[in-house]
Amino acid sequence: MKAPARILVRLPNWVGDVVMATPALRAIRMHWPKAHLVALVRDYAASLLNEHPRVDEVWSLSEREERGPRQAWKLGQRLKKGDFDLGILFTNSWTSALPFWLGRVRARVGYRGDLRSPLLTHPIPPLQKQVRKQPVPMPRLYQTVLDHLGIAAAGPEYELRATSAASDAVERKLRRFGVKDGAPLIGLNPGARFGASKLWPVEEFGALARQLHGAGFTPIVLGAANEIPLIHAVAAASGGLALATSSECFELAELPALCLRLRGFVTTDSGPRHIANWAGVPTVVVMGPTHPGWTDWNMETTRVLRRDVPCGPCHKKICPLDHRCLTMIPAQEAFAVLTALLASSAPAPTQTRF
Repeated sequence: MKAPARILVRLPNWVGDVVMATPALRAIRMHWPKAHLVALVRDYAASLLNEHPRVDEVWSLSEREERGPRQAWKLGQRLKKGDFDLGILFTNSWTSALPFWLGRVRARVGYRGDLRSPLLTHPIPPLQKQVRKQPVPMPRLYQTVLDHLGIAAAGPEYELRATSAASDAVERKLRRFGVKDGAPLIGLNPGARFGASKLWPVEEFGALARQLHGAGFTPIVLGAANEIPLIHAVAAASGGLALATSSECFELAELPALCLRLRGFVTTDSGPRHIANWAGVPTVVVMGPTHPGWTDWNMETTRVLRRDVPCGPCHKKICPLDHRCLTMIPAQEAFAVLTALLASSAPAPTQTRF
């Protein structure tokens, strides 16, 4: 393919998947260093790409803009003004491909399926016929799209940026929470945008916070603004021993800088786990309804706790049964795995992170 002047990349929808797509962004940039690269991403995840070194522009996209023919046409007109030579889709839906076709993006590359092959100039066969039964790590799925363009992989590492503004904001908030410099912070992330099926019981998070406090750590409960009740519940279950950030929640754009301040992290299977992974933070993921094969990537500092149950992995947003995949995992096990991981993890060397 002739080197394109303008490239549009439709990034995946979930925050964690956006992080897992950053190796692909690096590969595109290294293959076509002079191209103008635009990332099209859902509005709630767009701030994660602030000052990203591989992207020239970030265009945010609301869910509503891909809902229905009229909205798709409007988005298509927006894309048409961008005059793109190449569009790369890391999403698999018909609704995400339609605006690329309407927007006259000249070359449109993505996986076929969902009746969208006619909308693509380069429809790619699925990596596996039964991918749901044999999950493939998401970064590998993204790279397979690039393989069809002759773009070589450029390393497995995730690539984010802790901006100076975000770092300053994090330090100000930590001081207001009463966190002293050098405090051994352990982040607790009890929420999950995906749905209630991913939530570990509040009581277990509270018990874990008590154990961490007793071991000399400073547990801090994190969450988005719409998760304030959950933050309060975990802090209450800890007996007040965990710091609650509900009075001034950390923004998504601040999480890379915050993760660089953490000693360890315990989280649901949600987006922040991948940001912690980028930061090299020893991380324990309490995983319920999802298959670990989708995220088996850069796992050197991460351990997954899960239970094989007859009904799982179901990938349902709400558990229709008794949530046994998560209720069977006790706080004591998470504490033991985290402390062992901390003991075996040497402090990360000082380095420049994008």
